[in-house]
Amino acid sequence: MGCMSDPGRFRLPAVSGALGLVLGGLALSWTAPPAASATEGTAEGARELQASIEQYFGQEIFEKGILTIAPRGDGYDFVIHRNRIAAKQPDPPAPDLQMTFHVVPEADGTYAFKSEGDPFTGSDAGGGSMQSLQNCQAHGVFDARARYFASLDAGCDRIALKGQLESEPFSVDTGKISFHMSGKPAANGASDIDMAFDVPDLVTVVPNKDTPDPKDFSRFTVGHIHYGIHLDAVHYAGLFDFYRFALSLDTVAKAQAADSELRDRFKAILPVWNGLQVEAAYDAVRVESTGVTVLLDHYGERHALSGMVKDGHYSLDVTLAGFALAPNRKSLPAGILPSGLGLRFDVTGVDLERIANTMLDNPGSSDAGLQSALVDLLIDGKAVFSADASVTAPDYAVIGKARAPINLRMQGTGSFSASGYDAISADISQLKSEDVAGYALILAFLKGLARGTPDGHLAWDVAFDLVARKITVNGQSFDLPEKGKGEE
Repeated sequence: MGCMSDPGRFRLPAVSGALGLVLGGLALSWTAPPAASATEGTAEGARELQASIEQYFGQEIFEKGILTIAPRGDGYDFVIHRNRIAAKQPDPPAPDLQMTFHVVPEADGTYAFKSEGDPFTGSDAGGGSMQSLQNCQAHGVFDARARYFASLDAGCDRIALKGQLESEPFSVDTGKISFHMSGKPAANGASDIDMAFDVPDLVTVVPNKDTPDPKDFSRFTVGHIHYGIHLDAVHYAGLFDFYRFALSLDTVAKAQAADSELRDRFKAILPVWNGLQVEAAYDAVRVESTGVTVLLDHYGERHALSGMVKDGHYSLDVTLAGFALAPNRKSLPAGILPSGLGLRFDVTGVDLERIANTMLDNPGSSDAGLQSALVDLLIDGKAVFSADASVTAPDYAVIGKARAPINLRMQGTGSFSASGYDAISADISQLKSEDVAGYALILAFLKGLARGTPDGHLAWDVAFDLVARKITVNGQSFDLPEKGKGEE
């Protein structure tokens, strides 16, 4: 999800170290068969649960003692041993970090669960790393027939990580994190799924490799991070069944023999979902590095993808607000730095069903399947790419839009307008750079091509033809250089 969707490079360690511990056992219980339902937990029911989980995750998690299942009272205890997950155990051994979930089968095929005992607090030190989790809890209801959580709430009061990244130390600290997931039935046996992950007060510290000073660190802080996912009418149970069937093909001979059935099973659950939306938001961002502080009030992304249908579409929205740089070490004029950004990209009219089938029909090579699908996309010629953009700064503003059919002709159009020409020209003249003359020449050239608008803005209407190597700006035509020419 874009450049900001992975704060520093530390989101994945934070999530896998914390939520992996808190939610791991719950994820394993997704496969629980309704047959285990009873008025009390039994040894036979525990064996059924273990056998069901092994279909998806293999026997190793039980052989290594990562997960144990035992009957107790009205249900079963799922006990996760976090320190046994690593392939190579540290020396001396790390403390046994474990968390217990009590899972109760209900007569309607659902499973109620909650973390047991006191809120989990522990540290895992070893192998040059440390993970500390405080007051972690989880509870909810899982619908075994539909294969989704009707409700799931989990979180920790604090997570702290320390370790090595590319031979350099780093640390991550957070406030109270939370994860929520819910599901409800949709039409034709599908499900609507919502997930939300929130992290307040993230602090990441890493050393700067560009300086020999071992005390020179970069500090990345975010007041609040939010991730959200919505799946509209997803064939959740069908995906799980497809996944279980694929895992059963554990030899080359089995995979070859079942190739046709595997593809037919996947095609049977198309379009997989009606819609997928993914969003990420970062608020109150502060990056301190080598005496420079970058401030950002908000950065957000929103992705939307249709199901694998004949008239598919994808869109991306990006917003940025409140960008500032302090101190301004290069003495850039205050009005030249953009304070806001808005971008939207759309691809419409894509035959995603045909692309999915093309890739499935090339099971031996994902690259060959992708190349064949892209060729189909170009030849079909019905897809259209469009973009809208806006950039605002104290001294100027730029707005633009572009549209181009995705086909072999490679033609498109665009329109752009800008205000603040005199102010930005004055700002550039103040730059302490040997490139000032070049920047000024580019601005003058653009102004010469522009047409005026009634509101005093400059505007450009653009058309391009990449096959003919032509670009037209406000009626003036220019030849594009041929590939390889003009490059010394």
